[in-house]
Amino acid sequence: TCWLPRCSKRIMILQYIIRFLSRVSLHRMQPWKLTTAEEPHSEEILTLVCEEFCSNSTLHKALGIGTEEYREAMTDGWHDYLFSGPVAPLLATGTDNNKILACIIPAPFPSDFKDFQTLPEIQQAIPALLAELETRYLQKHKPPEKSLLVDIAVVAADAANTGIYQQLRLALERNAADAGFEKIFGELSSAATQRVCVEKFKHKLVAEIPYQQFTYKSRKPFASISSPESIQLVEQSLIHLT
Repeated sequence: TCWLPRCSKRIMILQYIIRFLSRVSLHRMQPWKLTTAEEPHSEEILTLVCEEFCSNSTLHKALGIGTEEYREAMTDGWHDYLFSGPVAPLLATGTDNNKILACIIPAPFPSDFKDFQTLPEIQQAIPALLAELETRYLQKHKPPEKSLLVDIAVVAADAANTGIYQQLRLALERNAADAGFEKIFGELSSAATQRVCVEKFKHKLVAEIPYQQFTYKSRKPFASISSPESIQLVEQSLIHLT
């Protein structure tokens, strides 16, 4: 009569040990490591951002922005943008070759959109959309003074669907909390980031613009986007991390 309960308990302990060892093994097998971006990374990060945005970004593809023209627009002021933020950008690099596989770059929130009309006209619709998204939020809410935005998050195509974005996002939240930030915001333009941040991480949806409804200079530049249906602004409190 006493053998079965003891056996069940032993099985439960064994299952727990197996799950724990599996997590440890997966962690050890990760083909990347997280690190802080430094000055020598600047050009490689810019190349990754331009190539992946123009090839795979929901917004950039809808506008047909070319890699070279986007790089030209991004180059001026890139170094200052990358390294003058309130929290350092993070990278995921390959463990065997140190190749940059992904990066996440924070910026102050709310954003400063005052100069976006100096961009080439084909690129102006993106900051115009983001400015409208933030305006809708600010009309109803006052963010904490110490608020941070995930301004750029990009993952190389050959590292997609590996959990890299999630790990970078969580690491940035930890760093932001350590630096005294109270909230972190994200502007989610793709179905993938919306699944991670809204459905998995349970970030709060605070503003939204359907792509079919957004107009800029009498045009609907994102009307060709069918998935997702809208761009979303989400927020996450960092208080629980302090």
